[in-house]
Amino acid sequence: STVTGDRYPNGPRFTTDCPDDEPDCDDNNKVPVDPILKEQFNDGRPIIILGCGHCFNIDSLARWATSKRSRRCIYNDYDMTDVELAELGLTPTFQPLQPLPTAVVKQQAIAAVSLNGLALASVPYELRGDREVVLAAVNEYGFALTYASDEMKNDREVVLAAVNQSGRVLQYASSALKNDKEVVLAAVNQQGRALLYAPSALKNDKEVVLAAVNRDGHALFYASDALKNDNDVVLAAVNKNGWALEYASDELKNDREVVLAAVNQDGHALRHASNEMRNDKEVVLA
Repeated sequence: STVTGDRYPNGPRFTTDCPDDEPDCDDNNKVPVDPILKEQFNDGRPIIILGCGHCFNIDSLARWATSKRSRRCIYNDYDMTDVELAELGLTPTFQPLQPLPTAVVKQQAIAAVSLNGLALASVPYELRGDREVVLAAVNEYGFALTYASDEMKNDREVVLAAVNQSGRVLQYASSALKNDKEVVLAAVNQQGRALLYAPSALKNDKEVVLAAVNRDGHALFYASDALKNDNDVVLAAVNKNGWALEYASDELKNDREVVLAAVNQDGHALRHASNEMRNDKEVVLA
């Protein structure tokens, strides 16, 4: 006879009802469950009990072993014998695949993320900290930065590449890089409302805020109160989007030049002007 384990020295056993004392029984209700199909052993299909004592539906175990190229029981380090493999319809010469060399895995990862940046979520964890892999991912889709390692989220080259592709990715950058003016400028130049994720100091930086509102007038909403009262900033915002007058200071909502610029861009912006401006004939007729 063939030895297949200390518990079952006479080879694999077969049944159509996994016994209640098998290791695969659910601890709560003692119902045996196939670990691959996640189904109870109650449909009459043949079951194999391996030398380690674990039960499997024969067809599901055969498919799993073939797809994984593995002799090993999914529960432990027990390797199926040639006899057990033969019972599954697999050849006794069946051998598991050897792990791919690291360089090959990396090239496969680069190829995958170059087609779909979000594939970074599926690559081996250590490659999420590899600059070449992460750069390929964020150049394809900036939001892939979400899945990068903390080290890469603090890598200036990587984060610049990401925000140049999608400005709102600034939210995933490290605190240090959110405070980097060049990084924030790159983000708001790509997407004005990325100003939301800038620190307070840069929301009060006229150059940064002007870049943001020139890209998207609504970015004025995220500017500091001081810059919401800055004539140059607010004019730039309402010239881009008249409705941005809503976010201007009360003083500038009463400024004829600002309000005229806003309503010339979008007549509906008049509702955000001061009462005085809403009763100004020149403004109303603009």
